Amino acid sequence: MAQDVVPRVTSFFYGLFEEDRKLVVHAAWPAEAEGCGTQTAVAMPAGGLAVHDLDLDKFDQDPRDIAAAEGAASWEVGTLTLAFTTTGGDPVHVHSAQPRILSRQKHVPLDWVLHKRHGCGGGETGATSTVRSLVFDLDRKRMVTVVNGKELRLDAPGGSLLTGTSVSKEKPLHASFAVHSCSAYYEWVLDITYTENGERRTHREGPFRSVGGVRGVPIYDIETVGGGRKLLDTSTRTVNSCSLTEAKR
Repeated sequence: MAQDVVPRVTSFFYGLFEEDRKLVVHAAWPAEAEGCGTQTAVAMPAGGLAVHDLDLDKFDQDPRDIAAAEGAASWEVGTLTLAFTTTGGDPVHVHSAQPRILSRQKHVPLDWVLHKRHGCGGGETGATSTVRSLVFDLDRKRMVTVVNGKELRLDAPGGSLLTGTSVSKEKPLHASFAVHSCSAYYEWVLDITYTENGERRTHREGPFRSVGGVRGVPIYDIETVGGGRKLLDTSTRTVNSCSLTEAKR
């Protein structure tokens, strides 16, 4: 059963709100752009929810997020979307958002992969928000920050993830975090370190699950037909590491 491989995820939406803390963090996983993006795919561990039992009629939710709530992992690429704000007037200083791998397994059996070939357009972020593109490669344990199309390694000056960022109610922060996995099944978390009222604190988001590098898994697609959603059997299977990701480039 899937529960033997990975604990069931009860919700795809994670958040923090503690009365004694001013920082508020919301994290959405693993689909991007409110269901319009095509980068993210998901994979269900063997014995989990059958693909034809996936609820496609919840139009306020992306089917890939619904699958994640049922125990699916991101396949090859997942998108973690972070939104930071505060409840008070004083800014909170974020030092880092550091992914940490809890476990790694090879050869985890999968029942199906679900991706989306066609998008639906995208929205815009508010003018008062800062947007950064972040990439974490689980296989290489390599993390970079992409600002204005330029890639910065963490070991480069000024390249530390979110280092020195101030967040307030008037100046929230939005960060898109692409997670790559091509050779194994991972369980990982995101540790957010920040200073509030002179006190250094850490908040953890997750655990999240990501997988890649499994051959022979049937691939399904999501289609929009007549205002509704339809599951399409592509009659193809995964063939090698990051096959879907390479095909989209």
